[in-house]
Parts: sequence; C-alpha cells; structure tokens
Amino acid sequence: MNDVFRRLNAAQREAVLHKPGVPLFVSAGPGSGKTAVLTARILYLIEEQKVLPQEILVITFTKAAALSMQQRFHKLVSKVYPVNFGTFHACFYHILQESGQLRHWKLLNDSQKKRILSPILRKYLSDTNEAMAQEFVSAISYYKNTSDAETACTRLSQSYRQYFSAVFTEYEKARKQSHAFDFDDMVYECRKLLCDRKDLLVYWQKCFRHILVDEFQDINAMQYEVLKLLAGKDTCIFAVGDDDQAIYGFRGADPFCIKRLIEDYGAKMLALQINYRCCQQIIDAAQLVIEENKERIVKHSQIAFAKREETEPENAVSLREFQNREEQYRYLAARLRERGVEQCAVLFRTNVYMQGFAVRLFKEGIPYVMKEHGAGIYEHFIAKDIMAYLKLSCVGADEDTGMDRALWLKVINKPFRNIDREALGEDKVSIRSMLAYYKAYDAAYDADCAREALKKLSYHLRALCRMELYLGIRYICKAMGYEHYLHKLAAQDQSKAEEWEWICDWLAADARQYATLKEWEEAQRRVTNGANHSVEKGAACEYQPVELLTAHGAKGLEFDRVWIPDCNEKIYPHGSMPDDKTCEEERRLLYVAMTRAKKSLELLYLTGTRERPRLPSRFLNPLLIRLQARRTRSCPDTHQMHLPPFHTPHHPE
Repeated sequence: MNDVFRRLNAAQREAVLHKPGVPLFVSAGPGSGKTAVLTARILYLIEEQKVLPQEILVITFTKAAALSMQQRFHKLVSKVYPVNFGTFHACFYHILQESGQLRHWKLLNDSQKKRILSPILRKYLSDTNEAMAQEFVSAISYYKNTSDAETACTRLSQSYRQYFSAVFTEYEKARKQSHAFDFDDMVYECRKLLCDRKDLLVYWQKCFRHILVDEFQDINAMQYEVLKLLAGKDTCIFAVGDDDQAIYGFRGADPFCIKRLIEDYGAKMLALQINYRCCQQIIDAAQLVIEENKERIVKHSQIAFAKREETEPENAVSLREFQNREEQYRYLAARLRERGVEQCAVLFRTNVYMQGFAVRLFKEGIPYVMKEHGAGIYEHFIAKDIMAYLKLSCVGADEDTGMDRALWLKVINKPFRNIDREALGEDKVSIRSMLAYYKAYDAAYDADCAREALKKLSYHLRALCRMELYLGIRYICKAMGYEHYLHKLAAQDQSKAEEWEWICDWLAADARQYATLKEWEEAQRRVTNGANHSVEKGAACEYQPVELLTAHGAKGLEFDRVWIPDCNEKIYPHGSMPDDKTCEEERRLLYVAMTRAKKSLELLYLTGTRERPRLPSRFLNPLLIRLQARRTRSCPDTHQMHLPPFHTPHHPE
C-alpha cells in the first residue's frame, strides 16, 4: 500500500485518503491520473478501512473502461478481490435481472430498433431511409434518458418533428409486444423498480455500501436519480470527473449533475491540478480555448515537469490554414507518410469526413486503423442512391427493360415525383410498366403528374447513360434535382446540408478516377472490405499506423502527435448559430480533442475562396488573437513565422 501512495502526488493522495462516509467529488482534468486515484481508493477502502470488496461498486460509462479499470486494480494487489466493476447499464441490468424483472425479455441493438421503426416510419413519411431511422433512434434514446420531449424533437430534422410523439408511442407498443427492451429502458425500469419496491431498494442499498463513479460529467438526469436511490443516506459516494470534458449532451448527459451532487450530499470538491500527459504549450493552448466557457468550474492545470524526461518541443502547437479540403488532406497525407515511430492520430468532428479521408489513405497505401464502428462513405445512403441512379441509367434508353424493384424504390421519389409504391409492382420494374400502371387513371390529376414525371425521368436516364461517371453524378445532383431533395431533407440543419453536399462532391471526384461503373463498383468493394482494417492483425509494420477517430471517439485516449482538421465555423461548433449551451459543449469537444496530444498538436482550418469564404472556428479566436499580437510586435509583414508557442503558416507545402 505504501508503494501505491508514493507514486501519487499530494492532491491524489488527499483524494485517496479522504474520510469514508463523506461524499467527495474529484475534479480531474485531462492526464491528471484519475484512474490511479480510483484504483488506489479501492485498495485503501479494502486494506486500510477493512471494507468488504463485494460492497464496493465501481461504475464507468463503457465496457472497455470498466475492464481497463478492473485490470489496473488487479495489478496493484496480490490476490483477487470481488469488487463490482461495470457500466451504469450493466449495473441496472444486474439489478433488474436479480430482482426477477427480465424473464423472457430480449435486448435490442440499434439495427433491431431500426427494424421495428421502419414500418412505423413508412406510415407517416413517404421517403424513408437508414439515416432517418437513425435520427429517430437517437431522439427516442434522448427522450428516455431525460424525459425532455421538446429537446428530443430537436434531434430530428425539422420535417420529421411533428411525427415524433406518434412514432414514439407506436414504437413502444411494438417493442413491448415483442418482449424486447433497449439499454435506455434499463434506466427507466430500474428507477421504477426501486421507487415501487421499498424492500428491494433497502436490499440493494445494503449490497453497495461504497459507490465510486468515473467520468461523472457524463451522467444524465435519469442515471443520477437511480444513483441517489441506491446511495440513500448512508452509502459513501466518491465521484471523479471533469465538467470541461462533458461532451455527450446529445445523449442526454448533463454536467449540472456535478452541482447537484455537491448540493444534494454536501460533497467536498478536490481538484487534481497536475497534467502528466501534455507538454506546457498544449496545456496553455487548450486552456485559452476552454476558459471562454462561462458555465464551468474554474481550475488551473500545471505541467508535471518532474515526471517528464524528454525536453519541451520548440513548436508543439501549430495553426495552419488551407484554401480547401483537398489542400488540407494533401498536407495531412504528406505528414503521415513521414510520421516515424510516434503514435499519431487524426481527429475528425464527424464520421463522414473521417471515412472520406480513410479512403484516401487506403488508396495511397498509408497504414491506418479505425476502431470506431461507423458506416463507410460508400455505405452512406447518398452513395447508395447515386449508385442506384447510375445502375438504372444502364438501361435508360430502353423503357421495356426491367430492373430490380429495390433500385427503383431507392430513388423513384428522390426528388418527389408523385409515384406510388404500388406502381412498381413486385419484381422487375421498367418505365413502361409504371406508365402502364397509370393508364387506368386517365382522368386523375395525380396520374397525369406521375406520367409526366416518368417521361422526364426516362429522358434523364437516357442522357445519364451517355455521360462519364463524374459528369453523370453532377447531372444527378444538379439537373435531376437530387441535391435540391437533400437540401429539403436537411431542412433547417445547415451543417447537415453542407455535409451531404460535400459527400456528393466527394463521390463525383472519386468516380473521376474510373472509366466505367463496373470499375468503380469493384474499387468500392475493395475499399469497403479493407478500409476498416487497413493494417491486418499481427502484420509487420515499419512504424505505428495512424489512428483515425472522431473527436468523441478519442476521449480517454492519448497520442504523441495529433492533427485536428476542419476547425471551421459550422463544424466547431457543429451547425449554424447554436444556442449558448450547445456552443459551450462544442468548445469542450475541441478542448478534449486538443488534450489528446502529448508532444505535438496541429489545428487545421479552411479559408475558402473569395466567392465562398470559410471562417475559422470561433473557438480558435483566443489563439489567433494571441498569434496576431505577437506577429504585430515581431514582424507585421511576414505571413510565415515561428511564433512560440504557436505556428501558423499560410502555405502548407
């Protein structure tokens, strides 16, 4: 035990030795050794305070974090202690199962939830796709975790919001009829059980005398209510977290629960102020960014020089500007080719931009890994729609040739053409067969509209089949109205509209490399099969493959060198003119991404063109102002300067 204590700094030791029975919140910034504190605290309770190991519950937010915490703890001890490690959901599941509430019930994953939702959505919306289903899955999840229907609706595109209540009611009915539940139901059902059954509440309170919670800033209101029930008056709560790293508001997480903990339990607060990860320049830059937030617990970080053997890098933080994304990605690829043996990561705001860059690295033979589960860019609904149009154009000149019904269903009303699903029949479908369907409705206005739309579609398909792939995709997006359809679908979500427009442009540029649709399809298959595992397990590699992650997915990780591309308005913060609360969370997200870097951090942003200018993220303003002040003092006419601690060249090559 003494060896464990000797490895702790003064603040960490104070937290570990905090008097049991008195609630404590430990404010632990990036790289401050919170896991060391938690594992040492468990050991202290068992070996010094003689607490029974089985009465200790350690809650984390991911299965991987729970397993890592358990392994770290076991390395400290000479024997196995039966401490309870698990996620919130694992804890709630255990309580429900042991209390006999889950007999004959099955757990739903996201794919299964979408399958339940699909027929419900088709009742209310004519055009349905996977992206729409995912929006409803996210909105329903948010509502179950917060009971806030109004905010849950804002998770949906404007045109879907009016249907949320009806879709949710039908979804819940279908779910219960199937004897199924999802992770979000565990919180609600566990709370209901503990409120309704006082005998079970007392039983579980006695089971867990000490509750330790990691990443407390990620807790949501419903989870906090269950935690309060389990803790009661006698259970000791020891919570560790950092409000500056609260980045899961879109899931319902509420950092205000930290204040509730302090107020509800009179919890003492203790701050871990030494950062063992980042060099001083990175800490300073990140601090300048996060200090712009108003709703935060003020704290100060200082570098732990005594714990670092290497010298401080001369230019650890850089800001770099590029006219367009292609220039930015070309620079990134060049840097990744020369990265050496260091651990490197590129952190993206969204999965779509990450997947697009992954394809580039795959084709250029630059080793990388992606550990997050996300659909590849060729699996995006836009890519599938465009491929459907291109395949249909292969028989565009022949109105009698039938094509698979599934292809027509993807695009027949994108944009809206007033074509009934029944017009497509059951098997092979052609323009002529759909026209024949509408012959029986000569006097109907809708039938006239449908016939005219089909004739126009036939004309477009004939034109499309004569074009090169690149021009064909442009034709689909512009002349055939697909891009206009996407803008209507995105409604008031400008960031989504911009992202979807970028996908269209990216697909057109990608297709330009291939002579035929068959060649492009084959290339897509190769990328899709290899993109998520470009470095095979056990394969020899001269240097570390670069990790591609979203900023959210990088939380809890660290790397020697980090690049953060697209640090622009509408990306950081995501969307147009977000409210103050959302804006502060987006600033925290950039802060989290910045503090993943140990030795080198590069923030990249686009300037756009004179006709279509792009603004750097407002979150970079404190850094840019500081740079400009130093530039003015040093050499006002120079555009490329090494200005410690930041570097901001205009031309990347």
